[in-house]
Amino acid sequence: MDKIATCSVKSGCLWSQSSLDASLLEEYPTVKEFLDKEDLKQREEEEKIDAALLVAKEARIRRSEGRVISREDYENLLESIPGLSIESCCNESDFTSLDLSPFHDLGSISISPQSCRYVTSFAISGMKKLESVAIGEGSFTMCTTTSTNNAFVITNCPKLKTITIASNAFMDWGEFQLKSD
Repeated sequence: MDKIATCSVKSGCLWSQSSLDASLLEEYPTVKEFLDKEDLKQREEEEKIDAALLVAKEARIRRSEGRVISREDYENLLESIPGLSIESCCNESDFTSLDLSPFHDLGSISISPQSCRYVTSFAISGMKKLESVAIGEGSFTMCTTTSTNNAFVITNCPKLKTITIASNAFMDWGEFQLKSD
């Protein structure tokens, strides 16, 4: 039996030459089955692309709202967000410093329970609009020995009214500073 070298497919009223390896057609009893299979592959690829675009859009929206559910979110936040909510994340062992000072427009900071567990330095400085800071239970805590080197420092936040720190947060930290220069 002779093998097909090239294949021409009629599309609408035009004939087009394809660079398709025509020998692939031999696996299918009919050309229609082959084309149906190729259409299915293309739809599946388009669905994967659509899903990836949706995930990217959701991340963009989340980050613009200041909601952080991953280290990647934190690293890609806009500096002009009005509030920050870290939601049970940023627990990687190499995530040891959290300096929120670049986010000068923050009005509120909320760290949910069990977040930032490896952080040993936490700084909030020069936030003219900041009114509240809330730290959830067990955040900034690895339950190891107390270290006098671990420091939570808040400086020059003139509108700050409320600091809420839940139980077991900062358990192994040695220093908390609240000051205005």
